[in-house]
Parts: sequence; C-alpha cells; structure tokens
Amino acid sequence: MCLRVTHYDGSDVRKAVLTHIPMSEKTMPHIVSRCRDIDANVRKTVYVTVLESLESPKQLTIAQREKLVSSGVSDRDSSVSSAAEKLIGSWMDLHSTVTDFVELFDFELVVDEGDTRPNPAQQALNALFRSRKDVLDAVELGDDFWRTITTAKAFFARVFVEYCSDTKDDERIESSVPVMTHLAFMLQTLYNDIMGIIDAAQEARAFGDADEGNKDEGEAADKRFILKQLMRLSLNLDYADEIGRRKMFQLIRRWLPLEKNSITESALDRPYDIARSFARESHSSLPRYPEEAQ
Repeated sequence: MCLRVTHYDGSDVRKAVLTHIPMSEKTMPHIVSRCRDIDANVRKTVYVTVLESLESPKQLTIAQREKLVSSGVSDRDSSVSSAAEKLIGSWMDLHSTVTDFVELFDFELVVDEGDTRPNPAQQALNALFRSRKDVLDAVELGDDFWRTITTAKAFFARVFVEYCSDTKDDERIESSVPVMTHLAFMLQTLYNDIMGIIDAAQEARAFGDADEGNKDEGEAADKRFILKQLMRLSLNLDYADEIGRRKMFQLIRRWLPLEKNSITESALDRPYDIARSFARESHSSLPRYPEEAQ
C-alpha cells in the first residue's frame, strides 16, 4: 500500500489508498509525503485523513508536523489550505495554552528576518489567527505573561504583534504589549543577565567545571533568543510616547557602539533598525556603527 500511495499513476487510486492505509510509524512518512501530491484532492485527503485518524499531533514527528503546516497553509488550492488550517486548529484545541502549541515545532530555528525558508511555527500561528478568531480574541498578554517570559512566550508574542501590525490591528498591540518604558527595562535586564551568565560560565570553566559552564551557556542562549524576539517585536510598536521613546533610544544608543561579540551578533541584530524607527518619529540623528565611522 505504501508503494501505491506514493507511486501509482492514478490519483483516484492514491486517494483511495490514503483513506484506507493504516496509520503507523512505517506508513506515516508515505502519507505525509502526499501533502505535495500533484493532485489537489489527494493533498486535501492527507489533511482529512491525519485529522480523523490521529489522536494527537505528537504521533507525528516534528519534521512531519512542520511539513504538513508549510505545505498546507501555502497551498495554491483553497480547499487544501482550508483543510490544513482545520488540522492546525484541531492541534490547538488539544493544548491548554498557545505556548504549548508553539512547542509542537522547532520554533527557535529559522527565525531571522531575511531568511527565505518558511518558519512552520510562525506559519501555524498565522493560520490560527486567520481561521480561528476565537483563538485571536482569547490572546491575553498580561503582567504574568511578561514576568514569566520564556523562549516560547517571546516567540509567540513577536509573531502575534507582527500579525496585528500586518492586519493594522493597533488596538490589540496596545492592549497586549508593555509600555515602552517597561519594555526597555526588560531588554536591559535581559542583556545584563546574559553578560552575567557568560562571565559565570567562563569562571566555571576556568576552575575546571565544564558541565556548569555548558549549563550556563544554555541559559544564556535562551535569554539571547528572548532578547532577539523582543527587539524584533519592538519594531512594530508605536513610538509616540515621548518618555518611553527616550528610554528606548538611550538604550539602543548605548548598544550601537558596542564591538561585535557573541551578544551583539546573536541577539542585538536589530538595534540600528529600531533606531531608524525612532528617527522617523523624532527626526533624531543616529550614531553610526564603529566600522562605518570615519
């Protein structure tokens, strides 16, 4: 049956096999591969079959979930993309929080703007926001959300704000994101934490404790990721608040002259873009990167 579902010329036969093939670790790769079938009815059947046959998305590998999302939501046939959105919505219904949903994917990978590869986690969230208004309306990013920020929460917040910005939903952004002054404080705290953790890791290694050093570096990597997401998020905020804008601008101006290091390369890749946002609002002059100075 696996050979028929992948190699049989007749699309009706491939579709029929999909509806009868037993779900197992062995057959699943063949089933998922048909989400890129040349026939739209076969592609749609993949999503209907997976939706009706699996009790949990965790019965799929992360790679299989990501392939189903990336192929489905971008499918040129609306019936296929709708079936994919329905499947994604069913996965959300099985999880108590959106951050649990985000963790179905390798959300920390391929998040750099300018990277042409799709980010399945972001595609899944955007599909949810488009097709499930109840999910969008239920988003609440209160004080506790920001106080207990994690990598998954930071990723979700950044995607949510970008979606609201793209759809011109400024009211949702204003009600969900901390005021600019508070956000600037969060960014500075994260940066200070990262520097402290790196110093601790280097000290641990100097005293021969490689395990502790590796543990510290893992924690630093998480905080770098959070910092990067919040900086990307800040590009879509309203800089009309004079006090908040000044606080953020002061912070960014301090970071811009820093020599490139593990912090600036992996986390602070957006300060100049943010500074340009300030300049548009206040017509301020921007400091130049050290390597651009004459």
